[in-house]
Formats: sequence, structure tokens, C-alpha cells
Amino acid sequence: MAETHAERGEGLIARYKAALCSIDLGEKDEGMAELRVLQGSSHEALQTPGIARIALKSKNFKEAWAALTAGCERYRNDPLRVEIWTNVLSAVDRVERESTANARMLYLGLLKLSFLHPHEVTQVCGALMRLAVAAGGPALARTEAFGLFDAHPTQFGIRMELHSFLNRLGAPHDALPAVRQALQKTLDLSDQVTRRDRARLLLWLIETHLAEGDVAGAEKWLTNAVSSLSHPSSAGLWARNWRALVAGAQGKWPEAEKFLGLHAATYATGESGMHFLSALLESLAAGAGVNSGPIQATLARKAEGKPAWASLAAALAGTEPLETFMGWTTGQSRDTRCPLLLAASVVLAARGDAAGAETLLARAARESDGRAFATWFAESRRGLARSGNTGTYPPVGPKTAKFK
Repeated sequence: MAETHAERGEGLIARYKAALCSIDLGEKDEGMAELRVLQGSSHEALQTPGIARIALKSKNFKEAWAALTAGCERYRNDPLRVEIWTNVLSAVDRVERESTANARMLYLGLLKLSFLHPHEVTQVCGALMRLAVAAGGPALARTEAFGLFDAHPTQFGIRMELHSFLNRLGAPHDALPAVRQALQKTLDLSDQVTRRDRARLLLWLIETHLAEGDVAGAEKWLTNAVSSLSHPSSAGLWARNWRALVAGAQGKWPEAEKFLGLHAATYATGESGMHFLSALLESLAAGAGVNSGPIQATLARKAEGKPAWASLAAALAGTEPLETFMGWTTGQSRDTRCPLLLAASVVLAARGDAAGAETLLARAARESDGRAFATWFAESRRGLARSGNTGTYPPVGPKTAKFK
């Protein structure tokens, strides 16, 4: 194959695979000869994993590792670099089988290199957190994450992966200040923060305030988000919706209606999951969160001309099975499912469907991995119901979820 297609990609790949066969057979010189043919070709990058294979065959891991990391940097924009990176991960996996401590050191070393692609940063951070959890559970994983924050104060990609992990992991009360401090330092890297990432960081920051019962702090950051993001934009729509959710959870629907009205026309034509959430919140504000008639009428009006929304509005009105709405939410993004379920629970509570509202609240908690916001929202709504201010929910029992 290599000889009959010498100038084509198929032939060059065959040459590389022939080299690997020779190396595995113990024919080092023959393997090197095959690899040398790749020099200067479009597939020159494949020399690197081949040379590393020879070093590993000779049990010279240090030489193999140096070749692989140098190759990753030299061919950082080469499509064939994926082969080199795959060999990097395989090499660390081989080390991990003998010593997790040594594997950890290799991963830490990789994070210091400037040539990693975003998905590679994700893989390395994920591996470090996996090793930490296996060695000492969530507490050690948090300690490892905080150490990496200190070691990489300006590496935005690394910090975002760590924030995402900590958010999934949850945090005890005494860890929240450290989580919040790390988030604020990441937000300060303004020249690297995209609108989408800023929205995610703000949500996580807001949740640290809610987990401590600091609603005022949460609202301050939501106000900051709404005012600092442009409209229309996906991040601006996100911040607007979450601010309305926080106000609605406290029964402050007139306040929600006021700021929802500022950009209502701007977001009226969209049909995404976040746009439907916006329509839900505007409908709830129209009925002060408790008056089912205005809520249902407003939602039906907003669904006009949008066939995909008609069945959703009907499901929330009780004229179609609730499963219609729940099935639709399953197809939405993870960040969108939770607020949709929370807002819909208020719609159901307003029309007296306590069981349906509680089902949606429980589903929201599961979808968000018990995230603080979902827990706080449910507790706030139940508290309002007990005081007779809004909605109808079953009484809170002894198994009520607590903040992580």
C-alpha cells in the first residue's frame, strides 16, 4: 500500500502503520527507516508517535514523553496531532496503572503547557478531579481544584473546567466563600470571558449567595448581569429570565413585570427554550404568579403563531397531559431545563395542581444535580404557600432537600 500510493495520504498512513508493526515485532531499525520516509511529507507529524513507540519499547518513558509533548507543540495546528495526543493519554494511563501519584504529576505538567487545545484542557482537568475523588472523595477534589485555581490565575480555560466541576460536585457551607472568591477572580479576566461564559459564571456566583441565604447578594449580581449584557443576546435573555425567577420565587411579581417589560418586544419573536421560559415568566407576571386566568390567557396569546408552543401551553393549562411539556424539556439544554421546570411549577400551582407543581420542582432538582438555586426556589415557593401569599404546594416534610 505504501509503495503503490507513495504520494497519497493513504500510502503515508500505511507507511506509518508498517513502522508500528516493525516496532512491535522488535525490528527497531526497520521501524525507524519507515518513519524517516515521512520526513517532509504531509504526514510528517506521525513520526512523533512512532518515535515515542520505539522509546516505550525500550522502556525509556522519559524519552517517549519528551517526544510526545514536543510533537504536540510542534504540530499544534496539524490535523494529525490527534494521534500524538491520543498517545499522550495512553502513556499517562500506562503510568497510572502503576502509580496514581506519578500520573497526577504528569497531568499537572500538561496543564503548564501552552499548546493544549480546549478539549484537551477538559480531559486533563477531568482526569485530575477523577484521581482526587478516588483518593479522598469530594473534600480532596475541592482542595485539588482550589490549588489549581491558585496555580493558574489567568488560564481561563482551566478555571472554567474547574468551576464546572465544582458546580456539579456541590459545596458545603464553609467552602462557599472560597468558591465565590475563585469565581470573582475568573470574572476579572474580562478580556477572555465570552458572553456565554460570563452568564455561566454569574449563575454559579449567584448560587453561592443563595446557598447562604443571601438573596440580596444574588439579586445584586443578577442586576449587574442584566445591565452589563447587550440585548438581544442569548446571555442577556438568560440573565433577564433568571432575575425574574428570583423575584418570582419571593412573590415579587410586580417587580418582575417591570423589568421584563423593558425588553419584552426584543425577545418576542424567538422560539428557543429560553424564549419559551421568557414567555412563561411574562405570563406569570401578568397574573401576579397566582391568578391562573391571566396567566393562561397571556401564555396562549404568546403561543399564537408558534405551533411548537401551542401544545406546551395546553399541557400547562391542563388540557393536554403534563408529560407533553416534560418530554419537550428533556430535549432542551441542561442549563435551560431547570429554570423551565421551576417556572412551570408556578403555573401549575396557580391553577391548583399541587401534585403537578411538586413533580416539576422535584424534576428540576434532579436536572440540576441538586443545585442550590433549585433547592432555594422550591423552599421559597413552599414558604409563600404556607403563608398564604401565592400558589399551592404540599407542606414541606422532613426529607426536604438542603443546600449543598
